[in-house]
Amino acid sequence: MRKLKIYKDQPDNHELKSDDILFQAIFNESPEAIFLLDGNDFRITECNRKAIELFQADAKINLINLESFKLYESEPAGFSKEMIIKEIGRGAEYRQELALKTLKGNIFWGSISKKRVQLNGESVIILRVKQVIDYIQAAETLATLIKSTAKLTGEMFLKKLTGLLASTFEAKYCYIAKVSDAVRHQAETIKFWSNKIEAKNFVFDYDITPCANVLKGYITFYPRNLQEMFPEDQLIASMGIESFIGAPIYNNSENPMGMLVLMDDKPMKEKPNSRYILSIFASRAGAELERIYAEELLRKQTQELIELNAMKDRFLKITAHDLKNPFNSIMGFSELLREKIKDYDRNKIREMVNIIDDSVKYSCTILENLSAWSRLHRDVLNFYPEKIDIKEIIAHNIKYFINYARRKTISITGKARKGIYAFADTRMLDTVIKNLLSNSIKFTGKNGQISIDALKKDGNIEISVTDNGAGISKKQIREILSGATIMPVAFSGNQSASGLGLAVCREFIKKNNGLLHIESESGKGTSVSFTLPALKD
Repeated sequence: MRKLKIYKDQPDNHELKSDDILFQAIFNESPEAIFLLDGNDFRITECNRKAIELFQADAKINLINLESFKLYESEPAGFSKEMIIKEIGRGAEYRQELALKTLKGNIFWGSISKKRVQLNGESVIILRVKQVIDYIQAAETLATLIKSTAKLTGEMFLKKLTGLLASTFEAKYCYIAKVSDAVRHQAETIKFWSNKIEAKNFVFDYDITPCANVLKGYITFYPRNLQEMFPEDQLIASMGIESFIGAPIYNNSENPMGMLVLMDDKPMKEKPNSRYILSIFASRAGAELERIYAEELLRKQTQELIELNAMKDRFLKITAHDLKNPFNSIMGFSELLREKIKDYDRNKIREMVNIIDDSVKYSCTILENLSAWSRLHRDVLNFYPEKIDIKEIIAHNIKYFINYARRKTISITGKARKGIYAFADTRMLDTVIKNLLSNSIKFTGKNGQISIDALKKDGNIEISVTDNGAGISKKQIREILSGATIMPVAFSGNQSASGLGLAVCREFIKKNNGLLHIESESGKGTSVSFTLPALKD
C-alpha cells in the first residue's frame, strides 16, 4: 500500500490540495486517537499524536506496522476480524466498547469505531479510539445496581441481578451459567430471566455458541445476525436470538467457570460502559458463586463429620456389646478352669479350652475389623497388590476356622482349583475371606454346610462363600451394598451382627477394584460373592 501523505511539519503548499490540508488538521489535532489501517490486514500505516500518547508509545515507529488487534485486551483477533469485516464490508461504521491495552501493558476502557473510506485515492480503514470517560452515566447505573443487590446473597442475589440487568440494558433474556461438564463442553444456567420473568433453567452445549468465546476469557458482543454466525446453535434458533453480549465469570483460581449473558431477539445497541458494568457484576456473581460453593462444601463436610461421629459412637457401642459375650466366655471358663481343673477330665478341659479359643478368635476378628475401619476412614491404610494363589489363601482360612466349625457340626468345603491367581492386597483379601467365613459359621445352625468357591469369569476372579444358614433381609442387603450407612445386620432367627465386618469387606473389595454381590433367602441361607482382577498372563 502506498504511504499516505500525513505531514508532521509544515509542508510545501504546492504539494497539498485543500482536502489534504483539512484532513491533516483534523488528523493531527483530534482529541481522539486516530489510526489509518491497511484495508487488507488491518495493520497500522499511520497514526496521530493522540494515538501515541493514549497507547503509551515512545515514538510513532513503535505503532507503525503493528496489527491493530494487538491493541485489544478483551477480545481475540479472530473474533474481532470476523465482526469488523462483516460490518464494514456492507459500508457500515463498526462501533464497540472494550478493554484496550497500551504498549506498556496498561489496560483502559475505551470506545472504538472503524470505517472504510477512500483517502488519496485508496481504500483504507480509519480507526478512532477514545478513552471512555462517561463516568456519570456509569456511576448512576452502577449505583442503581449495587443499591438493589448490596444486601442480597445467594439465590436472591442471583435472581435480583439477572432481572435488573435485563431491565437496565433492555434485553429480553439474561442468565448466569456455569460450566457443568468441561469434557462434553456443557454449561447449565443457574438463573435465567426471560421476558421480565424468571424462567426454567436449561443445559446447553457451549462450544457451538457465542459462549465459547466468553469462556476463553473475553467480554464478547454480537450486535446482530447471531443466527447467521452460529447456524449450529439450535437454542439460538429456537429462541430467535439476534444479539448477544456476555462476560466471563471467574473462580478463585482466576479461570473462567461460567458467564453472565444478555440476549435479545432484535439487534442490540451497546450502551455506554455496558461491557465495563457487565464485567463488574460478572466478577460479583463469581464471588457469590464461590461463596455459595464454599458454604455448601462446609455444610456437607459438617454433616459428614456429624454422621461420622454418630457412626463412630454407634460402632463403639455395638463393638463393646459384641465383645462382651466372648470376653464373658473367656473370663468365665478361665475362672472355672482355674478353680476346678482338678475336678474335670481331659475331654471337659478340652471343651472349655476350645470355647476360650473360639471366643479369642472371634474377639480378634472384631478388633481387627475395628482397626481396619479406623485406618480406612483416616486414609492411612497401605495398599500393596501382588500375585495371590487363590486356592492357597482359601485353604489357609478354612484351616483357621475348621475346628470352630466342627464344634458346631458345620462342614466347610473349598472348591477352588489350582492355577487361579488374582492381583490384590493379600492382607485385605485374607480379612475379607475371614469375615465372610466367620459370619457364615456364626449364623449357620448345627449340621450346616458352608462352601467357598473360586473361578475365572470375564477376566476377573469371582470368589463366593455360600451357606444354608439364617439369611439376610433384602433391605439389609441393599443397605450393605449401597454403602450409604453402616449398621447392625439383622439375620433370620432374631440374630444380629454389628455390620462392621461386612462394611470392611465392602471397602476392601472396592479398594482392590472389585465388586460385592449378596444373594440371600430368609431361612435358606446366604451367598456372598465378590470379584478381583485376575492376574494377567
